[in-house]
Amino acid sequence: LYPIRATKARIRALFTDMLRRADRLGKAPEFYNTLTSACTTNIARHMEGLGAPSLHADRRVVFPGNADALARELGLIDAEGTMEELRERYLINGRSAFGADSPGWSRQIRTGP
Repeated sequence: LYPIRATKARIRALFTDMLRRADRLGKAPEFYNTLTSACTTNIARHMEGLGAPSLHADRRVVFPGNADALARELGLIDAEGTMEELRERYLINGRSAFGADSPGWSRQIRTGP
């Protein structure tokens, strides 16, 4: 749950692009594929469609355990510190424990218990 560095317009464009893809998937579902259609590969594709450099050559797109480091290198994470410090600071596991069906869940994971 990293704070991001992006304009509202860019965030809106990314979200709109993701919604369009979700609509297409509703009409023509596709299978998960680790190399071509997974969480990070799809986000990378959306970002590339908005003018970001090609990200598919970077192994962190396919092996997303360090995708946050790639996002930081691209200037997308708006926070200071080492990756280890940032991972600890923005980890939501404990904060999300009370349940995603709670009306205040989104706010709770951003502020802590």
